[in-house]
Amino acid sequence: MRGYSALRRGRCSEPGVTYFLTICTANGGVGLTEERTATAINHKLNGLVSDGAWILGAATVMPDHIHLLVRLGNRLALSQRVGRLKSQTKPALVNVRVVWQETFHDHKLAPDEPVQSVIHYLFMNPYRARLIPTDAAWPWFRLGEEEAQWLAPVYAENVAIPEWLERGG
Repeated sequence: MRGYSALRRGRCSEPGVTYFLTICTANGGVGLTEERTATAINHKLNGLVSDGAWILGAATVMPDHIHLLVRLGNRLALSQRVGRLKSQTKPALVNVRVVWQETFHDHKLAPDEPVQSVIHYLFMNPYRARLIPTDAAWPWFRLGEEEAQWLAPVYAENVAIPEWLERGG
């Protein structure tokens, strides 16, 4: 199988399971980090948390994609949840003349796979992309409530620790 159908093959939605998601704009269009657009995306992420669609572990909004670490709730299939996020944020994307790519990438974390490495990847993404100076905070990174409790000492300043930058994140 090729194309979008190959990405969907084997995709399953398991309540209570944690997924790492990447949702991109079509044709590499940039604009997601424009203030109003990123704020709208975060607002809709909060709505999906409030609706019980998922528990947000971490998220980062990049100019042309978003990364999410989510634990699924009991409602809706994974693709329905992502579809809801895309449809609810579509008006905000119109303002910056971008659209979502038709599909998305998902990785189901194994029960013994540490979420810390995924959160670290999300946190370091804008630094690796050289979008901000190493001593600046990326305004579009966020931790879920549960993760913020046990990761607060590490991410308290919301800036990259020099050792992380030296080893490439």
